[in-house]
Amino acid sequence: MAKQYHLDLLNQGVEVWNRWREDNPLIQPDLSGLNLSGVHLEGANLSKTHLEGTNLCKAYLGGKETLPAANLQGAFFNKLTNLSDINLGNKESGFISVADVEWGEVSLTSIDWKRVNIIGDEYEADRRKQFKRKQLDLYHLASQSNRQLALTLQAQGLFNDGARFAYNAHRCEQKLFMLQVFLSLIQLLNKSWLVHVAVKKHYSRSMHRVLGGVFSVVTFAESGLFAVQHIGLPLIIFIVTLTYLIYLSIFKPLLRLTLFILSILVLRSSMVIKYREENETTEGAQ
Repeated sequence: MAKQYHLDLLNQGVEVWNRWREDNPLIQPDLSGLNLSGVHLEGANLSKTHLEGTNLCKAYLGGKETLPAANLQGAFFNKLTNLSDINLGNKESGFISVADVEWGEVSLTSIDWKRVNIIGDEYEADRRKQFKRKQLDLYHLASQSNRQLALTLQAQGLFNDGARFAYNAHRCEQKLFMLQVFLSLIQLLNKSWLVHVAVKKHYSRSMHRVLGGVFSVVTFAESGLFAVQHIGLPLIIFIVTLTYLIYLSIFKPLLRLTLFILSILVLRSSMVIKYREENETTEGAQ
C-alpha cells in the first residue's frame, strides 16, 4: 500500500512530491521494484528513497530550466536496479547529488560518466558563494561524495572515471581549505580590530603596535593550525611572520596589500605542488 501511495504522489508531479517530502522528512519513500523507465524526475527529492530493483532506464534526473537536478543523497540501490542510459544532468542545470548513496552492487558500467563533469553536491557548494560558512559543510560533503563515487566506479573496473572523481574530491578539499583560510583571516581581522580599539585607549602608540601585533600572530597561528597538515610548518611560519609585519604597520598600504596577495599566492602554489607530488606518487604506485 505504501509503495502504491508513494508512486501516486510521484505521478502527481515533482512539486507535489517535494512538498510531501518536506512535510514528512522522516519517511523513506519506497519506489523499489517499480518501472520508472523514461520518467521525468527533474528536481525530485529522492533522498533516502528505496530504489532497489527499480527500472530507471532512460529516466531523466538532470535539471531543466528552473528545476535543479534530482537529489539522490542517501538513496538505496541494489544489483537489480537498472540505470541503463539514465540522464544524470547537464552543465547548465547541474548533475544529481549522490552523497551517502547505498549503491548496493548496482551496475554503473552502462552510464556515460564522461558527461558528468561535476556531481550535484559540488555544484551546489560552488553556487553558495555568498554563504561562506555554509560552503564549508557543502564542500566537505562534496569531497566525501566524490570519493565514495570514485571508489564505487573503480571497484567496477571504471578506473579512468574513478580517477576523475578522485581528483574532484581533492579539488573540493582544496576549495575547503582555501575557504577555511579566508574565514580565519576574516576572524583574525575582526579580533585584531577589537584589540586595536581596546589597547589604544590604555597604552602608548608603540606599545599598542607591539600588543596588537603579538595578538595578531597568536590568533592567526591558532586559527591556522589545521593548515600545518596540508602545507607544512615552514610555510605557516612564513605566513605568520608576514602577518606580524603587516599588523605592526611597518609597510606602506600598497606594499602591505601586495605582500598579503603574495602570501595567498604562495599558499595556493604550495597546495598545487603538494597535490602534484601526491598524484605522481599514486601513479608510480599503480
